[in-house]
Amino acid sequence: MKGIRSGVAARIRKDVPQALPVHCIAHCLNLCLQDAGKQINLLRDAIQLVREIVQLINCSPKRKHLFSQYRLAESAILAENDRPSGGLKPLCPTRWTVRAAAMEAVIKQYSVIMETLEDVHLHTRDEYGLKAGGLLAALEKFETFFSLKLGCLLFGCSENTSKVLQAKDITMQEAVAAITVTQTFYKRQREDEAFNTFFDRVEQDARSLNIGLPVLPRYRKPPKRFDGDTQHEFRQPREYFRQKYFEACDILIGELSDRFEQEDVMKPVLCMESILLKSACGEESGKTTGYTCRCDSCGATRCKTGHEHSHNMHGNGSS
Repeated sequence: MKGIRSGVAARIRKDVPQALPVHCIAHCLNLCLQDAGKQINLLRDAIQLVREIVQLINCSPKRKHLFSQYRLAESAILAENDRPSGGLKPLCPTRWTVRAAAMEAVIKQYSVIMETLEDVHLHTRDEYGLKAGGLLAALEKFETFFSLKLGCLLFGCSENTSKVLQAKDITMQEAVAAITVTQTFYKRQREDEAFNTFFDRVEQDARSLNIGLPVLPRYRKPPKRFDGDTQHEFRQPREYFRQKYFEACDILIGELSDRFEQEDVMKPVLCMESILLKSACGEESGKTTGYTCRCDSCGATRCKTGHEHSHNMHGNGSS
């Protein structure tokens, strides 16, 4: 789209040099989540685990029926408010708001999935039985449950923002405000108090599901040729998961900053939008208390002091 010579943006600017190419904000947010999912090992593994569970169960009528039977048996025992609703939700690469929902569906039906995988592992004599055993072993680990909970927390906020950004009548100012709110949420989560609350809740839920206790990963001693490059040793599991939690928040905050804090693109577009909206509403576009911006394409100047400036719209003979 943004090719220098033959991209859509380049072709439009041949006819209208003043046009500013702006990438889809919702698409940019989805790219942030994709990049973060690749960099954060816990989220990457959680996404892959959910995808394999859904494929194993939903791609076989027999295993899908078995899962439904276990789900109905558990629903008969639980109270009406605690019954799991719906089945497993697949992860679709072309849909931007399914990650958190797919992980949440696995968490809500965690015990049912474990019973299904155990049944398949014990009574199936093919590669699917082996795969079910591997998935079951992963679900019995605290780190897996922690990663699924972390994915719901982080992806859930961004996917709610994505739904807001896909509204037909949203303005650029509202889109930037939604992104700012999302960044603020991640910054608030990156605090010791927020982590301790999250970790204690995950531990409590894990105990109710008879999942293993949090443990430290096996320490791997680096080769002797890497002198001085010693690996940090965590004393307690909480310290290890705290580091992973903060790392995930930092990566998401950095991805949002890299894609949305681009002054050469955002400020001119916000400036032009504000002028057009004020003109359409019959307001004076010369007064502002926003930010300092000199728009090269429209010649508009805006500053924090609220002084009046002239705005000359160039191109197509309009003023």
